[in-house]
Amino acid sequence: MSIRDRRYLIVVAVLVAGVTVVAALGPRRVADAYSSWATSLQTTAEDAPQALLDEQSAPPGSEAMLLVVTDDDGRGAAFALLTTAPDGPAVLVTIPAPLYDLLPGYGIFPLGDAMAFEGTDLTVLTTSNALGVRIDGVLVLSAAELSSLVGDGVVIDLASPLLVEDDDGTVVRVAAEGERTRSGEVVASLFIEEGDGDQLALLERQAAAWEGVVRHVGNDAALVDQIADAAGPDAALAAGLFAAAGADDLEVTVPPLAQVGAGSDEGFEAQEAEVSVFVVRRLPHLALSDGPRSRVEILNGNGQLQTTRTASEVLVRAGYRIVRTDNAENFDFAATIIVAQGRANADEARRAVTALGTGDLRLELQAPSGIIDVSIIVGADIATGEG
Repeated sequence: MSIRDRRYLIVVAVLVAGVTVVAALGPRRVADAYSSWATSLQTTAEDAPQALLDEQSAPPGSEAMLLVVTDDDGRGAAFALLTTAPDGPAVLVTIPAPLYDLLPGYGIFPLGDAMAFEGTDLTVLTTSNALGVRIDGVLVLSAAELSSLVGDGVVIDLASPLLVEDDDGTVVRVAAEGERTRSGEVVASLFIEEGDGDQLALLERQAAAWEGVVRHVGNDAALVDQIADAAGPDAALAAGLFAAAGADDLEVTVPPLAQVGAGSDEGFEAQEAEVSVFVVRRLPHLALSDGPRSRVEILNGNGQLQTTRTASEVLVRAGYRIVRTDNAENFDFAATIIVAQGRANADEARRAVTALGTGDLRLELQAPSGIIDVSIIVGADIATGEG
């Protein structure tokens, strides 16, 4: 059975090292089975909820953009979050494409698949949900576009070489280790070629490549203008972030990760508790919550397409962690039901009612889940935009 077919993954903790990359360790707790929430529910009173939450506003001087390089198939091959804070240097967070997490509405897949499924909106939502961070815009470039844009002369310091096997079995050294000036073609290869190493080695190379490219562009006003043009509606955001990264010290890091799987299914998982600490300490200006996020499952109870996505987008911005999306037992729910899994989660359930702008609040006391904090069945009272 492949990783894509498993609901939960067995985690082996690893240390991500090199090019100033820092990762926290800790094996992921193997999840228990979801307890059925469809037992007797005690309804609690709730006043009429407020309107839908406005999107969280950014602190002055705080910006964040998701950077994506796609391969020839349009799949996300490399990801990074470039951000600035009012009182600190620019930070570049390298995110692996095989980061296995929930793609809301689809299930657990690698982050790279989000681009192929739906494109940038799903990719941004998945990243925000996995890390608990605000993202203000996105820049997507194919490997060929990136190669053309940066040209030759990009200085990149590799901890290990990129070795690629030809069709005839010959191993070719595409990029040597050490600090060297790289061509645009080599830069593209560093992002999309897995080489003969594992995913950890690829992540190290991508971190080094991201650092080199961001510094290279940020220190060239003409390239900043070109990258802004490529960002389309997020042009001003891209220009400001790359210029800041070129002018200031640039910190390069990765979120706390654990390696999962093997072979073609090898990848990573974000360590939830450690990620929360990482974001609050390193990226407080982007944090969607000031502590651990409540874990939420969202079930489609009205049969409309995008039902779970609509709710997910609102709740992620409100600081919840969506861990499961699926269909409810039927599609006949006229009103949305929001279930607090135990008294300890009652306040978080009430907050979800406020965030969604609707919901029949209930409390599960007989058999509350040990995995989920709040369960939501989306009814016909939440619009999905489906025609």
